[in-house]
Amino acid sequence: MYLSKLEIHGFKSFAQKTTLHFTDGLTGIVGPNGSGKTNIVDALRWVLGEQKSSVLRSDGMEQVIFNGTRTRRPLGMSEVSLTIENNKHILPTEFSQVVITRRLFRDGESMYMLNRTPCRLRDIIDLFTDTGMGADAYSVIELKMIEQILSDRTDDRRHLFEEAAGVVKYKQRRKETLRRLAATQNDLSRVQDIVREVQKAVGSLARQAEKAKSYSELTDTLKQLEVELLRREYADAQDNLRSISDDLQYAASEKQKFEKEIQKFEQALQDAEQRDSAIEAELAEAQEKERQASTNASGVQQELAVLKERFASMQRQLERTRQEQVDTKRQLERLKEEIELAENNMEQSLEQQESNDDVLRAAREERDTAHASVQELREKSRIASEPVLAIDSRMQFLVAGRDRIRRQVDSLHAQSQQLARQVENAEKEMQHVQTRIQNEEQTIIAAKNKVVELESALGVARTREHELHIAIEASQATLSEKRSELSHSKASLEFLQGIHDDSISNTFLLETPEWNVADKTVLAELLSVQDEYTVGVEHALGEAARYFVVQTKQDAIAARNALRSHDKGKAAFVCRELIPSVPQLASAPQGDGVIGWVSEIISTDDVIRNAVRSLLGRTILTSSLDASLAIIQHPDVECAVTVDGESIQKNGVLRGGAVSKTEGMRVGKQKRIAHLQEQIATLQQTIAEIEQQLSEMRRERSGINLHSMNDELRRAESFKSSLEQNISQLQYKLSSFTQTIEQHTARIQQLSQESADALHEDETIQKEMEELRSRKQEAQQVLQGKMEEMRNAEQHLSEKESTLRNAELQLVRTNAEIDSLESNLRRYIEQQRQMEERFEHSTKELETTKVTIKETEGTVQTKETEFNAVDEIFRGLRSERMSIEARALNAREEMHQANEAIRSQRVHLENAIKEFHALELKESQFKIRAEDLLKKANEELEIDLTEPFTLPEEALSLEEARTRVHQLKNRMQNMGNVNFMAMEEHDKELERLTLLKTQYEDLMTAEKNLQDTINEINNNAKNRFYDVFHKVRDHFKELFALLFNGDGEADLQMVGDDPLECHIEIIAKPKGKRPHSIEMLSGGEKTLTAIALLFAIYLVKPSPFCILDEVDAPLDDANIDRYLQLIRKFSENTQFLMITHNKKTMEAADTLYGVTMEEVGVSKMVSVQLRDGKETRKEVTADVDEEVVMQDNE
Repeated sequence: MYLSKLEIHGFKSFAQKTTLHFTDGLTGIVGPNGSGKTNIVDALRWVLGEQKSSVLRSDGMEQVIFNGTRTRRPLGMSEVSLTIENNKHILPTEFSQVVITRRLFRDGESMYMLNRTPCRLRDIIDLFTDTGMGADAYSVIELKMIEQILSDRTDDRRHLFEEAAGVVKYKQRRKETLRRLAATQNDLSRVQDIVREVQKAVGSLARQAEKAKSYSELTDTLKQLEVELLRREYADAQDNLRSISDDLQYAASEKQKFEKEIQKFEQALQDAEQRDSAIEAELAEAQEKERQASTNASGVQQELAVLKERFASMQRQLERTRQEQVDTKRQLERLKEEIELAENNMEQSLEQQESNDDVLRAAREERDTAHASVQELREKSRIASEPVLAIDSRMQFLVAGRDRIRRQVDSLHAQSQQLARQVENAEKEMQHVQTRIQNEEQTIIAAKNKVVELESALGVARTREHELHIAIEASQATLSEKRSELSHSKASLEFLQGIHDDSISNTFLLETPEWNVADKTVLAELLSVQDEYTVGVEHALGEAARYFVVQTKQDAIAARNALRSHDKGKAAFVCRELIPSVPQLASAPQGDGVIGWVSEIISTDDVIRNAVRSLLGRTILTSSLDASLAIIQHPDVECAVTVDGESIQKNGVLRGGAVSKTEGMRVGKQKRIAHLQEQIATLQQTIAEIEQQLSEMRRERSGINLHSMNDELRRAESFKSSLEQNISQLQYKLSSFTQTIEQHTARIQQLSQESADALHEDETIQKEMEELRSRKQEAQQVLQGKMEEMRNAEQHLSEKESTLRNAELQLVRTNAEIDSLESNLRRYIEQQRQMEERFEHSTKELETTKVTIKETEGTVQTKETEFNAVDEIFRGLRSERMSIEARALNAREEMHQANEAIRSQRVHLENAIKEFHALELKESQFKIRAEDLLKKANEELEIDLTEPFTLPEEALSLEEARTRVHQLKNRMQNMGNVNFMAMEEHDKELERLTLLKTQYEDLMTAEKNLQDTINEINNNAKNRFYDVFHKVRDHFKELFALLFNGDGEADLQMVGDDPLECHIEIIAKPKGKRPHSIEMLSGGEKTLTAIALLFAIYLVKPSPFCILDEVDAPLDDANIDRYLQLIRKFSENTQFLMITHNKKTMEAADTLYGVTMEEVGVSKMVSVQLRDGKETRKEVTADVDEEVVMQDNE
């Protein structure tokens, strides 16, 4: 058994549909941080039924739906499907391949499916129970689980052992058995109470029998008086009916007279409307003709305007062309003059060029001669200046040395003064530092006390913050559960409210305002019955389930009138005031699967119960069709109905089949709706209270500013450290000042000696400079004579160079002038050619334009004639249309007068109809009264009021008879409730008492059996737990030694008497260490210890697959090798999915999936299969049918 495929769509960062194919062995999942690797683990947990959003690293379950990016819209649904190959049939199902699917919509609706069939979360949990799989089983291992397994919370460790031992189902059975035991004990207590009540009832029944006798005598007297009173009231009603009948005949004749008048005026109105329709049609035709004529005239007028504009444009074009020809001729004449002038200037410039060349050659020869003379004199001057330059150089050297010595003397003097001041300052600073050291030592004592105080306060705040965190998580989990319950209740309420009657008549009565009654309720909705009986009861009622329940006959008649007036069919009604009293049926026949009479198992008020008894008669409810077939043979049973809505009647008619989704929902609908509404209100209040508590706890937690307290502690510690550092620095300064004073004193003495040596060297330099000044004066006199000769020669050279530059400049100007004249001449010739071509083109265009103008002038005259004809037609049609409109106005006036006459006659008709209906209503009331009297007399007193009746002479007056009836009823009412079945009920109660005692004995036996079952479950669970614990313990020791190279000790211990509730302690002692607790181990040692425990459990009960989420992160290379060796060993029977950053783990994997995030916020998969020396890469995209596969030899 292994996971073969995972399909993710819209889950967290997986926006596109992504499919991951798994094989047996090791599969690695790698990728940079934040790319979405762990979202794959979350998807597996989620599809296996995880309900805590915090485990999925979310604040709410709706956050697992892809929330969109800058370029992608959010999705409305998240779906994950997991395919499991059940080839070893570890899962308790007959399918060899199991596909589990979970969907969540953004509105909160969720769905679970098993092999694409909708199912419950409980079905998925039961499927994985005791298999080592599931959302919270040991098949999914994260790095934080290592800490949880080794933490002080031993419930997590015990849960792993319970999964491996398979005692989870035993604990569930024990929980269920304890619930049944509590229910049995409650039944025992209830039966005892009922027995006491029945014993009291038997005593009171004897007294009730005597009371019933007196009540019967009064009933006979009352019946006699009521008969007489009914006969007299019936006679009065008949007299009134005869009087009203005459009035009705007169009102009917008046109504017919007004109706005839209205028919006459309506015929006149119809004639006028026909004439108006004919005129309207004629008017529409005339308007259409007028519109077409107007359109034609506008079109012709527009064409004429276009032609005129075109004619004017052509004339303007003709003038422009003529003017262009004149301008072109003028420009050609000017160009000829320019060309002649340019040719003359060209000849003059060429002559000037030859003259300038001769002048330039002579100037160059003179310049070269002067330049050679200057060069000779410059050489002689250089030779004369060399002695002077040598003397200047030596004097500069000596001056620089003298200045350096003088600056050195000044510097030495300044240094001496500065050092003296520094010595004085250092002595003062020493005194100041000593004072500061004393002050700082006092301050550091207070700083240390402040740090201790802040550390204590921070510890208290962290404890409170942790407590609030745990409380908030618990409240959030409760809030999530309550919201889920609220969503389910709202969905149930909407479903019930959405169930409506599908008959036309009932639907009409429910919606129409014409039937104005306070409560429009059908019979089934007023009944209450156990949920498992609703389908059977609704089937038994049949069409009666849809009968409306009304208070009076008038309510039913009003509904009947509304149905008839709108032709909406028929409906049935149950009138409360007409429902007779029906006695309770005797006990139902006994038999296997027999539940009881349908009319007696329902809960409702007495009036409606009488109606149900009358409708159903002797209809009995059974648990199955077989029971119905058996009980229908009983002589007292007329019809037998099963709880699934199948029935059989005495006449042999059998009805059966599937139960529809809404069948049975109408029975007790009002009560269920009221219950759901109350439940929703309670849940909403509970959710509000939890949210209020959460808000208060969050406010308190936000008020605990651990960051601020940490900052304050760090500032205090920093302040203390700075004080200590200050003292150290001050002590160093004190030592430094002492050393500085000694050094500066020695340096002052050394500077004094260096200053004396520098002054002696300055005197020597002064004597040498005097001698050099005398030698320099003699050399300068010789140099001045040579420099005067050179200046005269340079002036002569400058004059010759100026003459040469002027000659060169004149030659350049002449050459430029020649180039310009050549260019202008070529340009003038080209312009002349272009203008001649333009003149020829304009001559041709002028002739063409003249021809076109002549043709256009003829077309304009034709269009003007056509426009005058069309405009004349349009004027005639407009006059015709105005005449027809006048006739239409007259026809509408005739229609208005006919309408006014009809309106006046209808007012008279409505008054006549109102009077007629009032008489009909009065007649109907007396008829109903007479019918009620007849029905009451027939049903209650069994007499016929239509028979002749003679009033006795000694009879009471009508008012006295009514008073006497009222007195008798009051007397009977004062007697209270009378039990006419007292004797029969007495026998029944005795029989019931015997039955209750038998039930009590059965419950006592059941209680003992449940206690025995609980003891058996406890013994089996304890034995299995003990057995698995000792096996895991032995394997844990072996694997711990293996992972730690045979060194170290490890053990497991149970703390507590009850193994199902005990704590499991872990003892781990690597070589050379004796830690007091496993918390003192390093991160790598903790990880190896937890891995040893988990794989020890795997050895006892292997899980088909295991997911490792960065478990190898704390391990170094040596531990990684041992860890991978163990993984490879277990991979023979277990499929491993590993999320890792470790290179060695990646190398050990058979298949690698890489998770990338090329698009921000959207994860993408790339797979690499590493088997048989080949590497296969697959890019996993949204389109799973097109995978890009590349194979390369390693």
